[in-house]
Amino acid sequence: MNVFTKRSVPVLLLLTCLQLVLLGSAHSSFSAASGTAQENLEQLMQTRACRGCDLSGLDLNKLDLAGVDLESADLSHSKLYLTNLSGANLKNTRLDGAVFGGADLGGADLRGADLQSASLDNAYLGDTLIDSKVKTALGEQADYPKNNPTGALAEEVPSGSWWSRQPKEKKMLYTDVGAAAAIGVWGLATWDYGTAGFLLGHEGWFQHDTKYGGADKFGHMWSTYAFSDALTGLYKSWGYDPIKANTYAAISAWTVQFLMELGDATSVSQGFSWEDMTMNTLGALTSVLMERYPELDRKIDLRVEYVFNEPVKGIFDDYSNQYYSMVLKLDGFDACEDNFLKYVEFSVGYYTRGYGDVGKDKSRSVFAGIGLNFSRLFTERDWKKTGKLLEYFQLPYTVPKVSYDFD
Repeated sequence: MNVFTKRSVPVLLLLTCLQLVLLGSAHSSFSAASGTAQENLEQLMQTRACRGCDLSGLDLNKLDLAGVDLESADLSHSKLYLTNLSGANLKNTRLDGAVFGGADLGGADLRGADLQSASLDNAYLGDTLIDSKVKTALGEQADYPKNNPTGALAEEVPSGSWWSRQPKEKKMLYTDVGAAAAIGVWGLATWDYGTAGFLLGHEGWFQHDTKYGGADKFGHMWSTYAFSDALTGLYKSWGYDPIKANTYAAISAWTVQFLMELGDATSVSQGFSWEDMTMNTLGALTSVLMERYPELDRKIDLRVEYVFNEPVKGIFDDYSNQYYSMVLKLDGFDACEDNFLKYVEFSVGYYTRGYGDVGKDKSRSVFAGIGLNFSRLFTERDWKKTGKLLEYFQLPYTVPKVSYDFD
């Protein structure tokens, strides 16, 4: 239970200022390396392609290199610990002596790559394209073929299911239509869709007399951002390059949210909200920003924390049980990478209580907190999917908070 006092304001301001100072280094350069290789790395991060270039010996740990084109490049003796290389084009690439501990090579094309003396401990190789040369080099490494149960060479990959045979454009269309249809069915069942003509709502923002005190606005931003990120990963796995995958994902997430607002417009209890659409747009643009600037994504998470202050009333609008936060992760800074600070993170956020509960006092609060980076902890223990999920969801009751109540 938090203690809300105005004495918490100096602490809140101090942590907020610290966050702003640290954010100023979000576009800092990567750690030192040879000039040419470093320039090639900068080109790779900007264009997602660097065919035949020299990246040898670089520290590429934990970078998002999903879908990059590195055909015939030299990555010999590079460090790729926990690096995301899913769907990457690594054909004929020099990878001798490279360290791939815990890296994601799912769906990558490794045909013709030189993997002599490379270390692939706990690397993921599901659906990776290989040839006889690579299979010989892999031997028993990286739990192969446990992570690729078929153990199939690229020329032996079977045709797969009906879904796997669909072109990526149709997969995207079917996914978007399915998401919109699911929301429509839910709205008809629980949000009284169809009970009005076209009702334009004026919900306001974060005022005391609004329906949820503004917590719903952060809910719209977070859900569009998280949905866009989830679709980005899905579209990458289908073969879209990272920039297109994220662009299409942001448009898809925004469109689905727009269709939900159109459904709200037919509801007596909801109504179309321009405020909600503004926050949906901000959430989609945040996903685009994070994808374009991986160094910023390393440092910042947007999360929701679900606690149990009140009996659960609904999945999507139970705001008296939620905290929305922006989290600064110290492991995103090179200076903290090799010490205990890599497990520390700071949070600032917003929440409301009592809205929607007859007879209860309504309150709107901001908070600051400090906690452990559970996403990092799980990822280091090879629970990568859990670690990724915890970039969007805060484990309940794991962040001690100081709060300021506006009411």
